[in-house]
Order: sequence, then structure tokens, then C-alpha cells
Amino acid sequence: RCKMFEWASFKDGDGHSWYNAWYTSALTKEKIHSGILRLPDDDVLLRPFHSADIQVVNGKVFYKEINLAAEAAAARAIDCYVHREENPNTSLCFEDPYKREEGESQVIDYETILAQREYRLQKMDR
Repeated sequence: RCKMFEWASFKDGDGHSWYNAWYTSALTKEKIHSGILRLPDDDVLLRPFHSADIQVVNGKVFYKEINLAAEAAAARAIDCYVHREENPNTSLCFEDPYKREEGESQVIDYETILAQREYRLQKMDR
């Protein structure tokens, strides 16, 4: 049986569960964790992925719904794989994609990313 996604969770002070998922490559065993989903500029989404409740804990992105966490991990993996093919035209997540050798050493400024996300969400509400 192939397990493509795994997850970790925690409960906040109100008893709500939060989930971080990661995709593990069957070929390289690389783990790619959930990213912060963004609204594509030219697409209409059926679910509000880009405005889902999130928390960043110890450099990992957590969602209130396990399915969103898994979809965010898939989106982050797609961004990274497309970037590695030298095609920078896709961006499903706010985080910059990375090459496999960069992996876990990549430093992500989540404070800035969360501010950008909040700005975009407020701009959409106008």
C-alpha cells in the first residue's frame, strides 16, 4: 500500500484540531510539507482554499481541515516539481519553490508571507 500523504496534528486551547500534511516522493523519499495556498489570478475555485484558517507552528503550516492540509502539500509539491523543470509560471502557494537539494534547509519568512496573504484577502473583500 502506497502512503502518499502523512500528517501531524495538535489541539489548540479551544480543543480544535489543526493538521499539517506532507507528501513523500516514492522515488526520492523527499518530504514536502503543506504550503500556504494562494488564489490563482486567473482561476475560479469551488472551495475557498486561499482563505482557509491556518496557523504556522515551528515553521510548519497547519490547517483546520485535514483535506486542506493534504491539498496544500500537493500544491507545494507541484510548485517545487514545476520549478525544477525550469518553468516558473505556476504558483499555487505563497512560499518560493525549491530544488530537492535545498529541501529542509530553505528558510521561509512566514511573518511576511502571512502579511501578504492578509493584504490580499482584505483587498478581495473590498
